[in-house]
Amino acid sequence: MARPKLDGAHTPELLVDLEESVREFADLLDRARGQWTASRPGKWTAGQHAEHVAILLGTFADALEQAERRIEDGPAPPRPHRGFLQRLIVRLLTGAKFPRGGRSPVRGLPLSEPDRRATLARLRGESARFRALLERLSPEERDQLWIPNPLVSFRWHYTLPEVLRVQAAHTRHHCQLVREIGLG
Repeated sequence: MARPKLDGAHTPELLVDLEESVREFADLLDRARGQWTASRPGKWTAGQHAEHVAILLGTFADALEQAERRIEDGPAPPRPHRGFLQRLIVRLLTGAKFPRGGRSPVRGLPLSEPDRRATLARLRGESARFRALLERLSPEERDQLWIPNPLVSFRWHYTLPEVLRVQAAHTRHHCQLVREIGLG
């Protein structure tokens, strides 16, 4: 199956992919109910992976909702130019395989013992915010919406379709890390 293009016309397909990735991850964690605190030596627990994903979904949903408010009175400001390094990073993060070995930004770090019920509810709730956002936007607004990367201090941006693809890939990446703990 071909991956959807990264444009406003394909945001519904990209959204479905994000929702499927979250459902897959949450279902894995539901099946491994008693292993919420399992981890590989020196690595995050299954629960910490889930909380990390939920935090970042919320962080990006917040940024997109803020950008949406900026375009309510007219078209979005033009997207900034991307330099070579920025284009390369975005291409890597929106590619077929999410890169391994990166460190979480401080604002994405999970608690040492996240609450299972609250974390799973947050994971599902943050995913639902993306659907609500897309339902409020016209196809033209979906093409206009962009955000500065909320995780880094240097200037680089994501379009709405890029956010959807990156978050789906990021969720699947952590789902795989949880499977490597021995769950699923």
